[in-house]
Amino acid sequence: SGSAMPYSQARYWLIRAVAEVAGLSFEEAADRFGTHSLRVGGATAVADIMAAQGITEHEFQQHGRWRSREAMLVYIDGSTAKRMRVSKGLGY
Repeated sequence: SGSAMPYSQARYWLIRAVAEVAGLSFEEAADRFGTHSLRVGGATAVADIMAAQGITEHEFQQHGRWRSREAMLVYIDGSTAKRMRVSKGLGY
């Protein structure tokens, strides 16, 4: 109907799907995964792809709507952040 889904409902469906895929109960999945951990995994995966395509750290930060580099790095695995800095330094 065009209205936004409430956070609690989105979280429920997301955790339910993770539980099903991971073979866990809803309670186990809710204890192990949250929207923050899923954002971390997603940002890290996307950062790998973007770094390979020559997207700069700043462009990635803007895309993710992070206000600072430090805020962005919370969501990116350290090794990915290092690779992005190296790629940027090499002009890729």
